[in-house]
Amino acid sequence: MPRNLRVAAALGRPDLKAGASGEHRSFYRPHPGFKSWQPSDDPAEIRDEALVWACRNGRVEVLDLVGGDIDAEVAATTPLLAASGHGRTECVRWLLDHGADPQRTAAQWPGATALHSAAWFDRRDTVELLVERGARCDVRDLQHDGTPGDWAAHHGNREVAEWLDRGSRGDVVK
Repeated sequence: MPRNLRVAAALGRPDLKAGASGEHRSFYRPHPGFKSWQPSDDPAEIRDEALVWACRNGRVEVLDLVGGDIDAEVAATTPLLAASGHGRTECVRWLLDHGADPQRTAAQWPGATALHSAAWFDRRDTVELLVERGARCDVRDLQHDGTPGDWAAHHGNREVAEWLDRGSRGDVVK
């Protein structure tokens, strides 16, 4: 049994509430773009972090068990941003069904939304779901002044960029 709630949630362990805690929660910065973060012993933060990792890994089966704040920012990201960039569409759906804000941003990419993240990583199903649920195609991030379509185009995701461009003009996006 994982003794760390983040690990249990990321592994999709349905027994995670039985003994998982906030032990062994050091944080590494995979690249310099990640802001420094020092975990605390706050139980709410431990649940929020576990929710982010469950969403990042597509573990929709444990989301109800983990709890946590749907829009919490942990280690410069949110559950919705983490799920969107990794194309975890079922987790994105669950989060939106439970009140996640599709316009929420985080410190990692100032002003960038889950739609920016999904567009960057060419996650078409996730992009479509986010737009269907109210994500705006015309939001510009604060670092590069780019829309989600601009992010898709910059990363060579032509079909997603064109689809989002139609949405930002107010055209029917299909």
